[in-house]
Amino acid sequence: MSFRRIVLVLFLACLAGGYLWSQDRFPYQAYWRTRWATAPVVAPVVAGASAIPVRVVTLTPRAFPVLLETLGVVEPVATVTIKARVDGQLLKAWFEEGAMVHKGDRLFTLDDRTFVAQVHQAQANLAKDQAQWEKARLDLARYTDLAKRDVASKGQWETYQAAMATLTASLEADRAQLDQARLLLGFATIESPIDGLAGPLLLHPGNLIRNNDAGLVVIHQIQPIDVKFAVAEKYLAPLRQRMAQGGTQVAIRLPEGEQVVEEGILSFLNNAVDASTGTLQVKARTANRAGRLLPGQYVRVAINLFELEQSLVVPSEAIQMGQQGLFVFVVGADETASNRSVKVLAAQKGESAIAGAVQPGDRVVVDGHVRLAVGTPVVIRGTPAP
Repeated sequence: MSFRRIVLVLFLACLAGGYLWSQDRFPYQAYWRTRWATAPVVAPVVAGASAIPVRVVTLTPRAFPVLLETLGVVEPVATVTIKARVDGQLLKAWFEEGAMVHKGDRLFTLDDRTFVAQVHQAQANLAKDQAQWEKARLDLARYTDLAKRDVASKGQWETYQAAMATLTASLEADRAQLDQARLLLGFATIESPIDGLAGPLLLHPGNLIRNNDAGLVVIHQIQPIDVKFAVAEKYLAPLRQRMAQGGTQVAIRLPEGEQVVEEGILSFLNNAVDASTGTLQVKARTANRAGRLLPGQYVRVAINLFELEQSLVVPSEAIQMGQQGLFVFVVGADETASNRSVKVLAAQKGESAIAGAVQPGDRVVVDGHVRLAVGTPVVIRGTPAP
């Protein structure tokens, strides 16, 4: 193809493009004109132009709850690492790994023969000193009577009185030794200090363990259980107000589901805001009776902060972004589209409460606005949704 023919083809293509642009024949041409416009411009309606089918929603004032939704992590109310308080060989574990245990349940048994022998030795020492004390008591009573009758010397009486005091102190020491031996014997049986969920065995029977050396098992209290999350500091005032009212409900959901698995109560607001992140640590407590929540699990939490009374609510997809900010298309009485500037007061679950150049009764376009421009004739599909 010659150079002249190429130039001629390009010239004809430019003419055709200009004609199609002037006749609004390009796909989504009206949409891009609206996007590029620096200010709303009323476009002239082309004679004979076909109406654009749209779906609308009629604005009706209603209450709109403002929710605080965020991610949280589950943590136990209490965590206890079970350790031995005496040296010895681990003989038996009395629970199943991962089972619920209750306060006072027997968890482990250590070899207690050494402690039993110490108890017997302490009992024998106490019995020996008890007999000596009884002999000293009788001697002191006898010499006291003799000393009163001036038969025995006062020095002898003082000797027996000192022996009596010494043996009394020895008895107290023997009783303390017996109590200590019994206490060590009790430590050979390890019981659960809380109600909770037992983890895996960290040391199995047969191992030699030392006092306060290695943990044997970790128990998490999961009934009730806490959910910890962070919120922006701007929510501090409404959260404090909600806590002052008492019984603030918190809905807890799994990350991948919409069903509420547990309901909790707002229980804790930290006493300081993290300056590095501008967030406040918050906790909610739930009964977790079914045991669906476990420590370390990620969940979604939602708190109803307050309600916007008599607000205008639209589906979030009705709100468009332009160079002048957010706006919606409204179908007027002449069945043509116009745009109205709005601002979003709150949004949740695909709905937004808006304010601005809209009023109750306006018909806001929720579908079909891609092809709309200011002044475009429209036809409403179906019954306008409230």
